[in-house]
Amino acid sequence: MKNKKEVGLGVLITILLFVTSILIAMFIVKNKIPSNASNDGWLGFFGGLFGSFISGMITFYVLYIDRKGSREQIFKQQKVMEMNQMENDLKEVFSSMKKDGECVVATTYILLVLNKIPESYKDTKYYKLLFEIGEYSNEGQYFDALGLEAKLYREFIKYRNMYIETYNCKD
Repeated sequence: MKNKKEVGLGVLITILLFVTSILIAMFIVKNKIPSNASNDGWLGFFGGLFGSFISGMITFYVLYIDRKGSREQIFKQQKVMEMNQMENDLKEVFSSMKKDGECVVATTYILLVLNKIPESYKDTKYYKLLFEIGEYSNEGQYFDALGLEAKLYREFIKYRNMYIETYNCKD
């Protein structure tokens, strides 16, 4: 919202300056006051003014596009960092599961990972599988950690790709 107001103000000021310079030029050309300025000179002035106006608007547009692209890139890098942290937490889950008697630690990491998943992704297989693992580890049940790890990582990779690629960068 703030950006749109700033853009609108910038365009308004540019148009006002452009119109003012045209009015001044028309006043000087159309009056009966003796002047050394010829119509050719004023035509050159208008050409320069119009050219600078157009190039300024193009520059403004290019900067706007570049800024938006930079913002999207930063946002995407943040999402990649989030996924790297989540992957590290998953490694801790399975590291804890492979050690005897550390189900509490594994459950803690699972809850940490589950809380990092946004509401919109809670219907994915990845979330459901994590939730299921958390239930097993809460009950103290032991299961094939290696097979489960492979299955969970496959679902994590799908989730990570979906999470990184689907986002909205707001202006």
